[in-house]
Amino acid sequence: VETYRMLDSHGVRMTPKAFAIGVRVEHPQELINKIQYGRWWREPALPPAEYSLAVRVSETGRSAYTFCMCPGGEVVCCSSAEGEVVTNGMSYSRRDGSCANSAVVVNVSPEDFPGESPLDGLYYRGTWERKAFALGGNSYFAPAQKLVEFLKGEKGAVRESTYKPGITPARMNDALPSYIARTLRHGFLQFEEKMPGYISAEALMIGVETRTSSPVRVLRGPDLQSVSAGGLYPCGEGAGYAGGIMSSALDGIRAAEALLDSLEG
Repeated sequence: VETYRMLDSHGVRMTPKAFAIGVRVEHPQELINKIQYGRWWREPALPPAEYSLAVRVSETGRSAYTFCMCPGGEVVCCSSAEGEVVTNGMSYSRRDGSCANSAVVVNVSPEDFPGESPLDGLYYRGTWERKAFALGGNSYFAPAQKLVEFLKGEKGAVRESTYKPGITPARMNDALPSYIARTLRHGFLQFEEKMPGYISAEALMIGVETRTSSPVRVLRGPDLQSVSAGGLYPCGEGAGYAGGIMSSALDGIRAAEALLDSLEG
């Protein structure tokens, strides 16, 4: 956030950008194996099962989709500022953990942000990260709720999670914008149609997931230089030109080649 503010204070042109907000959903890995492999789920040659789901929710006009699915992995804390809770996921190379998790997120557009600053997406994102911190007990615990209870509008005890430092029972409706919660509710029901067993008593929602991509784009021209600061080459995910590790690397190569071309010229 400090870097974007510094660029804005120096007149570097930026614009708000669409991104996505949601939660991490954690299941026992054994359950995902049974769903995906069926009667072959005990076959030792098969790797820990993965899944990828995406649906369009007509009731809200938005999409719900999985992102960064981590078989045999852990839900991890990625908070980068005091008083905020941000979740993410990871797997070790063997993917041999007892749980599987994936982000389940909903698209957010600049029209959803209040105000007219190019940094409005950052501020909007931070609002929900601070809300998650408060719901978790102001201690970097993450708010969590069983998926079945979220769908029923109930709140109860939650099982243990791989998330450290820990989780606190909460209503995920309170941790998310209302249109996100509504889209997730409809989206989970469609997930169940595509992947029977996804909605189970063992499924746990942990919030919030807000760092799917940058909510800001640093504007650049055809030469890949900033349109307002010559010699500055915005690239990769942080600058708003990629959506993952590989696309960021490729955009970085493009920027490096553009820089070399300008030096040779």
